[in-house]
Amino acid sequence: FAPRKVHEIADEAGQRDALGSISDFADQGIVGRVTSGPDAGWRENGLADVRIDSYQPQRLDLSVDARSSAIIGTSIPRWPGWKLEIDSRRAPTVAYNRAFLGFAVEPGRHRAVLRYRPDGFVAGSAISVVTGAACLAAMFATRRRREPAAP
Repeated sequence: FAPRKVHEIADEAGQRDALGSISDFADQGIVGRVTSGPDAGWRENGLADVRIDSYQPQRLDLSVDARSSAIIGTSIPRWPGWKLEIDSRRAPTVAYNRAFLGFAVEPGRHRAVLRYRPDGFVAGSAISVVTGAACLAAMFATRRRREPAAP
């Protein structure tokens, strides 16, 4: 969803303190720093409609129709390992209300895909494949040595 107002705050202590002032979380949201420059306080967020196209384990596909630049907030916990693509290009996520994922979109229609794939998963999978191949090679090598020679 796109909250009506957002407040960008870089440090987590400031984010935590600002959360206490929010009475309607659908209307207002705290975001980690998206822009550079001084803290401008609360500002109007851009208008955007967000639709869930597909919700699967470890993947969320969204259609976003933004009439202006906007921050999109989610209820997905901000665990390390979430990756975002907007229109098939890698894009950064931001903290939304400290505990959740958010992201910025430019005006226009977009397809956003959030995938949960921790960096360690890819490395661990590669190590497992290499280890499995080495075990198979060792097994075949020892088996060949044990077979008696043909007369």
